[in-house]
Amino acid sequence: MPGVKDVEVDLATDRFTVYFVADEVSIDQMHGAVKSLGYAPTTVSSALERVDKSNAAEIPEPVLSALSEARASGKLLFLDFQAAWCGACKIMENTTFADGNVKETLTKYLFLKIDADEDDEATEYFGVVGLPTLVVLDASGNEKYRHVGPISVPDLDLDLRNLLSNP
Repeated sequence: MPGVKDVEVDLATDRFTVYFVADEVSIDQMHGAVKSLGYAPTTVSSALERVDKSNAAEIPEPVLSALSEARASGKLLFLDFQAAWCGACKIMENTTFADGNVKETLTKYLFLKIDADEDDEATEYFGVVGLPTLVVLDASGNEKYRHVGPISVPDLDLDLRNLLSNP
């Protein structure tokens, strides 16, 4: 397609990224091409459009309320972006999140599960492009950790414990 500069495919997260020249093809044309292939396109970011997330009032609900609760309890906020149709999310629910060590570590966090299909505002605000996406925020709403795709029990437990010892 004219205007397309590069395409990256990430099979681990079941997504692809198309880089294009806006002077040669419009976003609407790119979305149309992606839709014709049977996918639901989204524009993650553009060099011309950057969102300033420094204003905490812009953080969408239910994350804003959970962040307030995390701040009051002195905990980090753990966000689990998932969806009912996501196979990797279901596997993680039944394995990684069911593990005793991970459960114990997560008691030290405020845990919020977000359905990416139902909560478009939070999904867009946090730039979620693949599922599952795990995000940890500090009391000020600053992102301290992000992992996209499935993660093993030992890796997640280690990452979460490291965050607790090095906030």
